[in-house]
Amino acid sequence: MGDVTIKPVEEGDVGGCIELLARTFPGRSDGSTFSWRFERPEGKRPILICAKCEENVVAFNSWIPWPFIYRGTEYTGYQSGETGTDVAFRGRGLFSRILREADRVASNLGIDFFFGFPNRLSRGALHRVGYYPIGAGCFCLRPLNPFMKRDPEGSNHEEISFVEAESLVEPDKISVCVTEEYCQWRYLDNPKQYEIIGYSENHSKALFVVKKKIWKGIPELILLDCHFNNYNPDFVKNAIHYLDCRYYRKVIYIRTFFNERTDRGKILRKFFPLKIRSKFQEIVVKPVSNAIDRRILLNINNWDYLPHIVDEY
Repeated sequence: MGDVTIKPVEEGDVGGCIELLARTFPGRSDGSTFSWRFERPEGKRPILICAKCEENVVAFNSWIPWPFIYRGTEYTGYQSGETGTDVAFRGRGLFSRILREADRVASNLGIDFFFGFPNRLSRGALHRVGYYPIGAGCFCLRPLNPFMKRDPEGSNHEEISFVEAESLVEPDKISVCVTEEYCQWRYLDNPKQYEIIGYSENHSKALFVVKKKIWKGIPELILLDCHFNNYNPDFVKNAIHYLDCRYYRKVIYIRTFFNERTDRGKILRKFFPLKIRSKFQEIVVKPVSNAIDRRILLNINNWDYLPHIVDEY
């Protein structure tokens, strides 16, 4: 094998990157998902780094920009996302070299921190280059009763925009900025095709973003994101019951994860009583700027999150 060069992705490398990812994630990654993730005409540009050997792309990793808000100030986090290495080039440290090249590129982009959700293959390399494991989101289940009684006539269902949902945000938690631009990109333009369910009751509003999946042969519903304009227990109960009624004959349960130490997490915990101890989502963070105190950034208690922030979903 020849020498391997690590470099930012250029236009002529895109086809090779797509082909590599399609081999690495068959059925999950293709040209349309690549375009959606990395070729947005507006907003901050992603970081795309590849390894090339004799003009062939043999490894790739990406970082997607996300807007976060903490105590009224917006920050930029870059998530380590799709990655792939050709089988013939694994075990040669290419992923670690790509991570270090991303550090160099990041210095010119005004990034506040990197973060990611590593799998067992990438975890070690991320830890070695300074990504701190700050905690893990444990998946929780809400089993659905197949004999559930439907809502009575007059159940409220509205086409509610994300702005109309008036999501509550804790000022002392690091949260994704829920703007119309963000939601248009993350959900409406996404080729994965999510379902957006709105519920209203008097002046109270809730919005759920969900996606049906098959996990180990079991039909499930992933709750990617949810927003409430108040946390009144009766209202939240009715809103989630409405969601149950939409899917109780289509899936066995609803699955999600969240930080139980946040206001939103505390209310969700009441309705997602079962934890999957064997399935969790580790979160790693690497400070880049000094905009947020490291003691705050690296404390899992300060993060409000749901699966929508994980590129896999």
